[in-house]
Amino acid sequence: MAVFHHEEFQRGRRRIDLSVKSEHAIIVGTRKFTKYDPYLVIEGKRLPAPTKDREMEYVTGQAGMSGGLQRFKLGLHGASLEIAAMVGYVQDNDLDSWLVRINGWITSLNGTDCSQGCHWSSTEQIGDYRLIKRARVASGKSRHPRSSPAGSEIQIHHFWVSMRRKRTRTGTKRQGNG
Repeated sequence: MAVFHHEEFQRGRRRIDLSVKSEHAIIVGTRKFTKYDPYLVIEGKRLPAPTKDREMEYVTGQAGMSGGLQRFKLGLHGASLEIAAMVGYVQDNDLDSWLVRINGWITSLNGTDCSQGCHWSSTEQIGDYRLIKRARVASGKSRHPRSSPAGSEIQIHHFWVSMRRKRTRTGTKRQGNG
C-alpha cells in the first residue's frame, strides 16, 4: 500500500529525505491523495549535527534555511500537508538530553524571525514526549504555524533513535548497532 521515495523534490530545489505515497488513490482524513501525491514526508537529522556551525540544524539553519523545523514552517517541505515527521539519529548523549537541548534552542529563538515571514515562539517546543528506554527510542510532537505560501499550521511527529553502541554489563561495547 505504501511506496517510499528517497530525496523527493518539494518546493524549488529543496528535497525531502523520504516521502510516502500510495500505489493507488486513497483518502486520508478528508483529503484525497493520488499515487503522485505524498501523504507523509519525513526529514532526517543527525544529532549532533556533523559540524559546530550547523549545531541547531534540527531546528533552524538561520538564513540558510537548512533547519528541519524551519523548512516545514516555511512550507519548503510538506507545504500541502497538515502532519509530517522528523527522525533524529542520536549519535551522542542520551535521548532525554536531546529533548532538553532542542526545546532550549526553540526557547532561545522565541520572538525572532527565521526568514520569509517565519516567526519563532516558545509554544513550538516538543511535547508529549515518550521514552522507551529498553528500545532506545523516543517520540514527541510539536505544532508550528507556517508562513506563506503554505499558511495554516503543521504538526510534526518526532522520532529519535539512539545510534550509540549499547554497553554490556562488563563495560565492553556490544557488536552491531544495538
